[in-house]
Amino acid sequence: RYKYESDYVKPQSTIWWNSAKDFSIFDKDGNKWIDFSAGIFVANAGHSNTEINDAIKNQLDNDLVYSYQYYTEIRRQFTEKLLDCSPDHFEKVVLLNSGSEATDAAYRLIKIWAKKNNKKYIVSFNGSYHGRVLGSDLICGNKDSTEWSNIVDDDIVFIDFPYDKDDVFDPSLLPPPEQIAAFFIETYQGRTAQMYPKLYLQDLYNFARENGALVCFDEIQSGFYRMGELYGYMTYGDYEPDIVCLGKGITSSLPMSAVLSTKELIDIDTNLSSTHSGNVLCCAAGLANLNYLTSEK
Repeated sequence: RYKYESDYVKPQSTIWWNSAKDFSIFDKDGNKWIDFSAGIFVANAGHSNTEINDAIKNQLDNDLVYSYQYYTEIRRQFTEKLLDCSPDHFEKVVLLNSGSEATDAAYRLIKIWAKKNNKKYIVSFNGSYHGRVLGSDLICGNKDSTEWSNIVDDDIVFIDFPYDKDDVFDPSLLPPPEQIAAFFIETYQGRTAQMYPKLYLQDLYNFARENGALVCFDEIQSGFYRMGELYGYMTYGDYEPDIVCLGKGITSSLPMSAVLSTKELIDIDTNLSSTHSGNVLCCAAGLANLNYLTSEK
């Protein structure tokens, strides 16, 4: 146990990690395990990927490990690469530290956009998970998830996830269409990796487009080729979501997350900065990770 940490910090197994390489974990005695979780969906390029490690070391050797929001070349290169390899309709990126911060930022962007456009409701799914900070927690598909705070957002509407392949999208379960601001979709549902029936998701997307609602995909777990495509939503069809939340596999190593969207949604009068977001070591790791994952090999 972690003697000096909260009892509610729960290790995922009894193994004490000493090192990890590719898909293997080692303890100090040299015992070896296969990491089927890829480090809870982070190490998409493998643990201790040589190219990523070298990029981190090179950045250390440049005597710059912290820069707040100030201009750095590595940050510019990383954001340019992220947008270059992403679908063309994405125009801007917000860099943050964790998946929870990314979904929280997306929640804020949607709420601000909704007020400007006289819309109200965000539709999410029962059983979904979007993070641990308050904004993220409000969107999670559990009516008791924010009980600790005594705060509830009555503008968030939860509908049942279509677990059956024959489930159909039913607009009659929703608020008035003209009042819906956005659909907040976990690309697959939770740790059980439940997928949406393709026709269901297509009908939902078409409904959103017909009624001027935003579509946001939470790609924290599914992004960066975990489902075969760069982003998991691409496996369902030819969609152009308004917002995508990214994290975990974005660096295959160090803490970073991001929100992809359009200028209209991101260039707003609200503070989206954070003390360590866009850290130069993380940007170096992220750039090397993207170069590795998008290379022909």
